[in-house]
Amino acid sequence: GLHTKESLRKALDMIRGAERYYLQRFTDSGDLIAPEGLSAFSYDEMRELLAVAREVIPSAELRGMD
Repeated sequence: GLHTKESLRKALDMIRGAERYYLQRFTDSGDLIAPEGLSAFSYDEMRELLAVAREVIPSAELRGMD
């Protein structure tokens, strides 16, 4: 939960025109500095973020959703 739709929009503005962009789901490696409070977005939340990304980069895709 570090990102919001608005923070994603700001990041996408910096790479506008990119040919490819991938959103990848967070996976806890067990070695986090601050292990409390971080979790992966759900599949539905990732699809919502993908829709935002595709507003700027139409070819954006999801990966790591297995």
